[in-house]
This record gives sequence, C-alpha cells and structure tokens, in this order.
Amino acid sequence: MTDLQKVVVAGAAPNSGNLGVNALCSGLTAALYPRLTTPSMTLLDFSRSVRQGIYECGQACAVTFAGANHSRRYYHSSCLTNVYVQSRLGVALTGTAKLFRDSVILDVSGGDSFTDLYGIGRFNLVSFPKMIAKSYRTPLVLMPQTIGPFADPAVKARAVEYIKYARLVYTRDARSFQYLKELLGDDFDPARCKEGVDMAFLLQYEDASAEWIAAAKAHNTIGLNVSGLIYNDPDEAKSRYGIEGDYRAAMKALVDQLLDAHSGHLALVPHVLVRDTEVESDYAACKHLYESLTPAQQARVEILPTDLNERQIKGYIRHFEWFCGMRMHATIAAISSGVPTANIAYSGKSLGVFETVDVGDQVVDARSTGTEGLVARALQSYHQREDVRQRLADALPRVRARADSQMNEVAQLIAAHAAGQAG
Repeated sequence: MTDLQKVVVAGAAPNSGNLGVNALCSGLTAALYPRLTTPSMTLLDFSRSVRQGIYECGQACAVTFAGANHSRRYYHSSCLTNVYVQSRLGVALTGTAKLFRDSVILDVSGGDSFTDLYGIGRFNLVSFPKMIAKSYRTPLVLMPQTIGPFADPAVKARAVEYIKYARLVYTRDARSFQYLKELLGDDFDPARCKEGVDMAFLLQYEDASAEWIAAAKAHNTIGLNVSGLIYNDPDEAKSRYGIEGDYRAAMKALVDQLLDAHSGHLALVPHVLVRDTEVESDYAACKHLYESLTPAQQARVEILPTDLNERQIKGYIRHFEWFCGMRMHATIAAISSGVPTANIAYSGKSLGVFETVDVGDQVVDARSTGTEGLVARALQSYHQREDVRQRLADALPRVRARADSQMNEVAQLIAAHAAGQAG
C-alpha cells in the first residue's frame, strides 16, 4: 500500500480576512490535490486546534486544518515557537509538530512577505515554517512568491540560508527571479530555482447569480478596488510606503471621470474584508468613497457584498468590462480571467506579475506618480482595454501551461518523498 503523500501548506491560511491570501491557498490546493494519488494535505490556519474537514476550493478536498500561530502562549501546541523548540530538540510531542516532521512543507510566505520590507516582525513570522522544516530536515518547497528585497544584511543572510536549504524555489515573476539569481550568486542552482506563476492564476471561480451577471452585461459594468491600507490612513501610507500623491483624491477623481467617460455602471470591490474599524478594511474605504458621490452617481455605483469568499469575488470580477485595483490579488483575479486591468501599485511586486502576461504597461506606481498622474494613467488604461484584452488572450495559455508544469514538479517531489518514507 502506498504511504500517504503528506503535505503542509504554510503561509497561506484558508481563513484570512485577506482574500488574496485565501486565493493562494485555494489555487494551490485545487491544483495540487488531484495530482496526488494518496493526498494528506494540512492547511495551517489561525485556529488553535488540529481537526479534519472539507475544504471547498472549487472541489471538495478532505484536509487537515491545523492552528499555527505566533503568540506568547508558548505552552500551546499551535504556537510556532513551541513547534520550533521541539524541532531543535529532535522530538515531536504535539500534533502540529508531528505534521511538520512528517510532511513536505510548501511555504507561500503570504505571497510577498519573504522580505524585510514590512519589518522584522513579519519576516520572523514567515520564517518559522522554513526554520522548522530545516531543523526537522524535512523537504521544503518555496512556492511561487516574491523573494525579497532584503535591506538588512543579517536578514539577507538568514533568507539565503532558507533558500539554499529548500528543494525547490519558485518566484512568481521574472523580476523576482533575477533578484534571486543575484541574491544567491555562485550558489544559484537552476535545477532548484525556477521562475513560476502566482498560484492565484490557478484560482477557480464561483459565478455570481444569473441576475447579477445579466445586469452587469446590460450596464457594461466596470470595477474598482480601493485599498483600505492606503485610503484609510493617508499619512501612514505616505510615510511607510512612500505614496506620492493623494490616493483618496485620486480615487474620487477617477470615479468622477470614469462615470463621465463610461455610459454604464461601476462596482466598488472590497478585497480585504476585516472589521470596518481596522485600517486594512477595503469596505470602509469603498463606503467612504461611495458616500462622497452625488445621488446621481450613486445610482450607477454599487459596492459588492462583503460576505464573498475568494472564488465568489472572482466570479463577479470576471464579468467586468474593465477593472482597476490596488490590491494585487484582486487584479490577478481579473487578468487571469482575461479582463483588461490597471493596477495602482504601492510596491514593486505587481509589475513583475503583470509582465508575466505582457501587460506591464498597465501598472502605475503610486510611489512615483502624483494624484493627477494616477487618474490619467488609469483612464488611459480604460481607453486601451480592447488592446489589453487581446494581449491577455494571447498570453494566458502560455502562463497556464507554466503553472501546470510547476504543480507537476511539486507533485513529483511529494510522491518521491512519500515513496522514500514508505521504503
């Protein structure tokens, strides 16, 4: 009897308030699960228990959900510090530790958190699965993600250590792949280090209602994602991310001008769904923007529901005539569906992903573009939408083929490890 093909998915919780992180978990699971003959997949989440369940990711997958948290409750089995100490001692006394010891670790790092850009705290958090895998000497795969940048030499040294240990390392775009080459230098190994595709391209969708789709088509609905991270605290956005212009003013002007240029309707699309009082809340940003509109404008504008999961929100986005967003995975939901899309970027991560599908010119960097420039570039994208639609149609088959190839490689590694354990 073939032994179970045991996998732990780390750094992409299925129950995050950030639909982009959820999309990574869902896309990965939906693509990998059917490729394993005896799958035993564990998804790390924010709970404090280990339990069996069904994960709906476009198909019903029988998985284990396991809590894995960075907390000061060091005694708790879900505490990653607890698991790391066990790994250093060479024991696995808890359920979560046994999962790490016995599985191939697929590490996602939230897609873009394997860096010190967001501070040492977040880097330390995303490093735990890598540290634990290395300590237990279990196989580690860095799934498609942005690698770096690393400004602190000590952090860079730790990152290189984890990368060199990994059996496979995938970046999610050519820019990050080039950075990886420079980071490793003579230690770069093309057999292990590869340019991959963001797993959100593999995300399946669950369509909106037939009534909504019919109305969207009738009204040529376009979409706009507004990032709460930047909109709700403009001063912090300027100081932390270097936003050049007034993002709030730009979003208001963009809606005004889009409603003038476009005869149809517009949908505001929240993609990070947390409490309205939290600065990350996209819904709070959308609501504030909506309330600034005139009654005549509001009659043509809607805010999409906030009870949608990552597959359901993609089921709305895929029917837009055109889309614009700052949340990168909201825009990936669009471009992976062939929808012409502009991305307003607050970091360098979006450009490489858009270049993957030959639409890098549809990214406008808010760190170097002022208020009027943001609006002008987004409107230019709107007017270029038919050209962009064709470019996406030409590029997507190639990208999907590369995504299939990377998942086949990962499945083969998992199968080989399971066979070795069984032998």
